[in-house]
Amino acid sequence: MLTSAGAPYHHPSFLLPDLTEGHAYPSTHSPDAVAISSRGDIAAGVASNEPDPDVYLYRAGADTPYRTVSLAPATGYGAGFLRPRGLVWTPDGTRLFAISGHNEEENLRLVVIPSANRPTAG
Repeated sequence: MLTSAGAPYHHPSFLLPDLTEGHAYPSTHSPDAVAISSRGDIAAGVASNEPDPDVYLYRAGADTPYRTVSLAPATGYGAGFLRPRGLVWTPDGTRLFAISGHNEEENLRLVVIPSANRPTAG
């Protein structure tokens, strides 16, 4: 089980059934979203200070991301804040969707992160 709770600045995992702390996926700022793909990749999202990354993509158990994504280029500077619980993978784990926008805005933005999955051998 993975969580995002604003602080500390990482996304901790907890082992079932006793909820002992497992691996922690490093991030920055205020963790506010997390999603696990069907391939086992982890998307760890934060409420970032632009132009810092908003999304950190990890392989299960990794200490460093294989990719980071800033939502600012897709949504315009100042509008790229990842919304709480704003990440979801496609069922096949090849694309990641992110919802961004400021708290005081009515309109949110859907950002599609293509090829978010890790590179495959072959």
